[in-house]
Amino acid sequence: MIAKYRGKQLDGGDWVHGYYIVQPTTMGNKTHIIYDGEYEHSVDPNTVGQYTGLPDNKDKHIWQGDRFRRGTDEGTVVFERGAFWVMWDEPHSWQIDRILHRVHSEGDVVGSIHDHPHLLEGTASTLAAGLRAISIGPDRADIVAGYGTNEELAAWYRTETGISEEEWADYVVKEIPLDKNLNWDGMGEMTIRKLVEGETNFPQIVGYSE
Repeated sequence: MIAKYRGKQLDGGDWVHGYYIVQPTTMGNKTHIIYDGEYEHSVDPNTVGQYTGLPDNKDKHIWQGDRFRRGTDEGTVVFERGAFWVMWDEPHSWQIDRILHRVHSEGDVVGSIHDHPHLLEGTASTLAAGLRAISIGPDRADIVAGYGTNEELAAWYRTETGISEEEWADYVVKEIPLDKNLNWDGMGEMTIRKLVEGETNFPQIVGYSE
């Protein structure tokens, strides 16, 4: 399956679907584009989400950032640790109940956090509940934000960066409070929580610290 993405246009706010392209600009910024096969559309990067490849019980496509309802349970579709999950508003004790490919046909999409801002507000505390950040490095440390244990995030980082066993021996992993203020290049000082606000694609390397 070719990965498809959607995002809301900066001009008008309509959804567009296609290939996701990030282009650097001469000013050191980035332009986020969805190419629909004919036209390029500038989109708000905070609204970009990937198609999960799965339908709900009404055969409607399920996208990252959608709100999903199964019976009386409702949650947000997120991407983490290499898979799509449902981050239920009321956490389930069984991890298997969060795996989207196991529950997608048992419920239906009821909206998107980006079409209905109040849904985003309603899920912010739930999404933040399991979120953590760690610094990884021998000197200048990368900062990784995501869900799971410190060990799981560190394992993802090693796979993502291709660090060898020998190099890894010099690395130190430390947990960082989400509300700690850090100075980010080009954005000034803010907390990690504020930096990743609205993000649903985890884990990710969000920056670095000296």
